[in-house]
Amino acid sequence: MQRIDLVKLIEAVITKLSPEGRETWEEMEQLALMRPLDKDLTPELLRIWETEAPAEEQASLKVLILLSIGLAADYLVDDSGEERKFRQVSVIKVAQVWDHAEGRRVDPDMTVEQVIARLGWSQDR
Repeated sequence: MQRIDLVKLIEAVITKLSPEGRETWEEMEQLALMRPLDKDLTPELLRIWETEAPAEEQASLKVLILLSIGLAADYLVDDSGEERKFRQVSVIKVAQVWDHAEGRRVDPDMTVEQVIARLGWSQDR
């Protein structure tokens, strides 16, 4: 799983959001990008989540948050291989969120290979 794969996944999920869902995501993303590094965003993100996130798109918004965390973590660690672990964990969590949202059993021991097979991704992406 490469950094570009996360970017492509983020873009694909955003294109499926309704205008309201996209507006909610953009507000959450802007808040995260513009905040001072020492500021806890939890109260503000929860306010947006509770008041603006369309119920039918909450799983997609969770997916976007997880993918963004995986992408951001890439920039916070060195090239020792840790960034790959962050990407893998975020993609596994994405598949688990989607499984839960679709009423499927969530596999706590899912591997990246299973995620790729489950979501129909090619490893060549």
